[in-house]
Amino acid sequence: MGYGLAVLGLLLVLSGAPAPAQTRAQTQESNDAAEQELRLPPIGSPAAEAMARYAIEREKKEYRENIERAQEVARLSAELQKAFEQRHGLFPDDLRKLERIEKLARRIRSEAGGSDGDDEGSDLPKSLEQAVRRLANVAKDLSERVEKTPRQVISASVIEKSNELIELVRLIRRLS
Repeated sequence: MGYGLAVLGLLLVLSGAPAPAQTRAQTQESNDAAEQELRLPPIGSPAAEAMARYAIEREKKEYRENIERAQEVARLSAELQKAFEQRHGLFPDDLRKLERIEKLARRIRSEAGGSDGDDEGSDLPKSLEQAVRRLANVAKDLSERVEKTPRQVISASVIEKSNELIELVRLIRRLS
């Protein structure tokens, strides 16, 4: 019988239920203490100001990183177009660039407030050459739009261009 009580006590402890000896007031005190730890500092306090400055700096850093992603997409797309014009085809290193472009475009779209469900069918080129050329143009346009868009703005045009870029990457993979 002592074994059964021990198991019951262990189950109560593991289930998180308060032990019978613990009063409602003690439980409320522990909940209040936990909430106290999670509370933000009062507005205007040095701690609140430091937290706000940190949040602003983090947002600025993320914005700069997004601009760098867009610039990398434009650079890689231009390199891909140049390589295609010289070799009249795509090689394994070009396909790796395509993967990188798609990954960066997805990240840019996400940072702009878009998601995977935002893909819209667009008028896609019929040939590989046209697709590669359009990829470079869309990437350049995307880079310019990201740079012009303020960091606090959700940009439908950036999301749209990112989606178009992703569709073009998929098309180029199919055509190559």
